[in-house]
Amino acid sequence: MADLTMIFLPPLLALAVVRDAARRRFCGAVLLWTLAYSFFAAISTSARAPLMALAFAAMCAAIFFETIVRAAPQIYSMRITPLFRQGVIAVLVLMGMLFLWRDGAGIMRWRRHEQNFARINEFIAGVGVTRVTELFTTDFDLYIRGIPPYIPYFNGGCPRWGTYCYNEEYPEFAVDSPGAFAADCRKRGVRFVILNEPAHLLSPALGNLYDGKILSADFALGKKIDDFRIFEVLPVSETVQ
Repeated sequence: MADLTMIFLPPLLALAVVRDAARRRFCGAVLLWTLAYSFFAAISTSARAPLMALAFAAMCAAIFFETIVRAAPQIYSMRITPLFRQGVIAVLVLMGMLFLWRDGAGIMRWRRHEQNFARINEFIAGVGVTRVTELFTTDFDLYIRGIPPYIPYFNGGCPRWGTYCYNEEYPEFAVDSPGAFAADCRKRGVRFVILNEPAHLLSPALGNLYDGKILSADFALGKKIDDFRIFEVLPVSETVQ
């Protein structure tokens, strides 16, 4: 929703400075459409939701900057005190720095994710996983290099909403209790479960397993990688012992 909020700004700014009637109508229509679209996009699970609105927002941004550039000579010739001009420049610089800081923080988070993925892939290769269907994860971004189709089993996520017959082909796992979850894992050939913080959102049982608050005879902690916990699904024979 935060990304969609940023998309409101270009048509809103364009409406504030544009005087041409046709362009004002266009920017106003984009603003109203973005507000309506954001309501439906915000309830989806897809991170790509803002992309459709982004194209229209870019057009409004172009109209805004064109208007500012055309009006720049008149604005500059106005009797404005140096202090006011410096203040405006300082605000613009600060806004640019805030955007850079926000993007920089996102880049650093993704770099950390990539490093974790590399270590997970190394562990997976070391324990002899040869099929991605031997894995379950609560991280929608996790991919396993070199093992098509690269994405482990997961519950929830946008593919279940937007992909025809996805739920029929890949039904969700039972996560009400560790025992039921382990039974589903064994039934579908899952050997390792890769959990991170979103495990708490999926179910209290998996959240407690992630936190180490419950000791399940069905799972053994194999590896900790940053905020990831990799559990081995124990065979029934070992759980009985």
